[in-house]
Amino acid sequence: MIGIIMEANSVVPIIGAIGLVSLAISWHMRSRESARIAQIGWLCVGVYFFLGSWNYQEKGDLILTVMSLSALPLTIGIARWETNTLDLRARKALNWARGAMAYAGGPYLLISHVPWLNVLAIWFVASQVALFYRISGTGDIHLGETWVETSSGKVTWDNWDGNRWFSSETIGEFPFQTELVMADGSFIGINFV
Repeated sequence: MIGIIMEANSVVPIIGAIGLVSLAISWHMRSRESARIAQIGWLCVGVYFFLGSWNYQEKGDLILTVMSLSALPLTIGIARWETNTLDLRARKALNWARGAMAYAGGPYLLISHVPWLNVLAIWFVASQVALFYRISGTGDIHLGETWVETSSGKVTWDNWDGNRWFSSETIGEFPFQTELVMADGSFIGINFV
């Protein structure tokens, strides 16, 4: 039924989002009763990374593949630990880990799956670099074209016909890029991804 409603790839980020929201809620509750919510969160986050590991394997990145594959058994262990700990120090550590995962993973998940946020983050960082170049007297640098790496090649952000509000898969290794350009139109060789 879910496969009919949405592609399998688009379900994976939703699983990750459910996990991060569950961890955030359990972090704010910070009580023993929130362990069940945290367990759901840990398991969903583990499944999210586990299912994403095959993308890294296709790219030949052994380290990220192993790290992503090991996320599921690790989060299963943490979920089990949530109900088996009575030690106050361990409870505080688990509460901290819930918040750290939720509030570090949330922005990552949003930026990686919402193209507009990804591009806005790139523009923000690239414009700061251009500003510092100007202030330091290094040169008059401005932002160039923003490109989208698609399966058929590079397309400008303005001409890209993909969904700008949700992306269920990574288009390429560096799907969005913005160039820095000198005042004379020459490129300085720095792309922000």
